[in-house]
Amino acid sequence: MSSEGDIMPPHIFAKDQNVNKEVYLDVMQTVVKPWMTQIAAGRPYLYQQDGAPAHTPNLVQNWCLENLDMFWSKEFWPPSSPDLNLCD
Repeated sequence: MSSEGDIMPPHIFAKDQNVNKEVYLDVMQTVVKPWMTQIAAGRPYLYQQDGAPAHTPNLVQNWCLENLDMFWSKEFWPPSSPDLNLCD
C-alpha cells in the first residue's frame, strides 16, 4: 500500500508452493518492482517488509538495496517486533 492509498493487486502463489528467497526475489523483480515504478511515476519511495524468512536472506536484502529507491534493511528493524510494521 502506498501513502497515497494505492494498493498493489494480490499475487496468488500455487497452493503447494513454498515461498523461499528465490521465489520471493522473482516476485519482487517481476511483480512488485514494476508496480512500484509505475505507481511512483519517478517520485522517490521507501520499501518496507517484515522479517519473514524469505525476506531476510542476503540475496534478497542486497537486491532490494541495489534496485529500490529507499529500503529499510533487516538491520533497521527492531528485534523481535513484527507488529511494528507501519502498515500493520
